Amino acid sequence: MTVNESNRPTIVINIHNTIDEKRLKDVLFGIEEEGIPYLIKKNDNSNAISSAYEASKESRLSVGIGCNQSEVVVHYKNLEMKKYLFKVSDYQSKPKELMRTLGSNAARLVKGDIFKENNGLEVSF
Repeated sequence: MTVNESNRPTIVINIHNTIDEKRLKDVLFGIEEEGIPYLIKKNDNSNAISSAYEASKESRLSVGIGCNQSEVVVHYKNLEMKKYLFKVSDYQSKPKELMRTLGSNAARLVKGDIFKENNGLEVSF
């Protein structure tokens, strides 16, 4: 029996086609530390917020991440598209701990756990 990857309960991560997923290794480590599976998809959407929103709609766990050249965004499907949960701008120059916290918080949203605090995380509300 074959498992269809898109039907598994995962956090869906939409990465722009020009991004190497290695850039997100610390985000992925944060998700893995919390024990939540993820699925990486490449796309041509250059808007990280709408990419994250679309990922949250695809995710059976209702949580999505979008990534372009300069931003990584965590979104939840029940929010308006412009109302993302967390965003890190210019993420390639940010500390690894901040990026790991972003991934961890995406997974904690799934689990219903309290978010980790980090002043480097931007919120939309």
